Amino acid sequence: MIKKKFTSADLFSNEYCQSLLYDLISNKTLSNSNYSIKGSGSSIVGAFFSKGATVVEVQSKNEVIALDVDNKEIIVRSSITLSKLYEFLIPKHLFLASVPSYPGASIGGCIAANVHGQNHIKEGCFLNNIKSLVIYHPDKGLIEGSIDKNKDLFNLTIGGYGITGVIHEAKLHLISVKTNLLNVKTVAFSNLFEAFQLMEGESLNYDYLHSWCDMSSANCNKQSGLLSLGSYKQGSEIEQCKIYHQIKKIHLPVLINIFGTKLMIVVNKLYYFINIIRRHKIMPLHDFIFPSKSNLFYFSMFGKKGVIEHQVLIPKEVAKRYLKDMMVIIEENNPRISLCHLKVFRGHGSLLRFDGSGYCLALHFFNNFNGVNTLQEIDKIDLYYGCKVNLVKDSRLSTESINRQYNSGADLFRMKALNYDPLIKFRNNIINKVFNKNGK
Repeated sequence: MIKKKFTSADLFSNEYCQSLLYDLISNKTLSNSNYSIKGSGSSIVGAFFSKGATVVEVQSKNEVIALDVDNKEIIVRSSITLSKLYEFLIPKHLFLASVPSYPGASIGGCIAANVHGQNHIKEGCFLNNIKSLVIYHPDKGLIEGSIDKNKDLFNLTIGGYGITGVIHEAKLHLISVKTNLLNVKTVAFSNLFEAFQLMEGESLNYDYLHSWCDMSSANCNKQSGLLSLGSYKQGSEIEQCKIYHQIKKIHLPVLINIFGTKLMIVVNKLYYFINIIRRHKIMPLHDFIFPSKSNLFYFSMFGKKGVIEHQVLIPKEVAKRYLKDMMVIIEENNPRISLCHLKVFRGHGSLLRFDGSGYCLALHFFNNFNGVNTLQEIDKIDLYYGCKVNLVKDSRLSTESINRQYNSGADLFRMKALNYDPLIKFRNNIINKVFNKNGK
């Protein structure tokens, strides 16, 4: 074991932890200490490490175990990334129905956080890809979980933030992909209220959908945005699909503060005009479903203070009132907001999973006084309107906030987790807050 410094992408968390390389094939035995599990390490809040825990860094050379083309199933090691899986499956006209926006995420991380992508309204969260899991716990050995076998373990692992142990294998359901090209239609809107209407009218007519809104101005009448609608190109075959080289990590010599200055306004306007010029275009599938290929470069533009991401699920029936109140708060505080995304959700939440029906709103704030103060006020309306905040996005969340937002789901999660492992040997920054272990 060696000691390493681990830092969250939002720069909120820094810890020196013991690190242990763990080969998923050899099944290295773990002792009776506290662990946290690291896949690709792409969590924005540093959900893969914790003070006092040994970081288990999972790895494997042979990451594809078996592929059943006829039944559209694949068994993989949890360390495989979405980019590698994409490159393996797309030439075979297969892929996952639901994936997050960052291709460097590992399958284990996707399971632990129950992530979502650009087509939640049709395909739901990542759990809909999963048929069965193999999990390792030092006290229990290797355990298989599915809907039919060890159901509680299966459900606790998906969206369990690594609490059940090391995910060794996952059997995943696949869908047919005739082409990796999309016809993309871009529609402009003038504010978030108009974006709601557009998404409601178009969301079921396309295979993929995402929106971007320029929130660099505190004036609600100047928050223009773009709705991108993607459909598979008819009659096309699979084209060049290698993407791994496109997502290589970008290491800048210094962190450059762009999004904390007025330059952010220029960057956003440039992004808008570049994308509005071509309202109809043909786009590679990976470019649409993986818009966050350059995450590290993006985060570096916040400088040394970092970013605060706030992703919230707003019940549909209160969405307009929520937005009006949020806009008032933003106009009063004038924070630097570099990014705003809207999605339509149609699902069912349970335990601590970020899922349900409504509108998913994501905001990226520059971490300064105005940004923090704005979010403290937004926290109040989140609670008032019965919203849920994504635990893997916002480092500021406290135990109290989690309990009030997830209510009985949080209580049930704790009960099931303690029944499975009374000592909670696997923990991280999120689990600590859930159980109020150094949580605030």
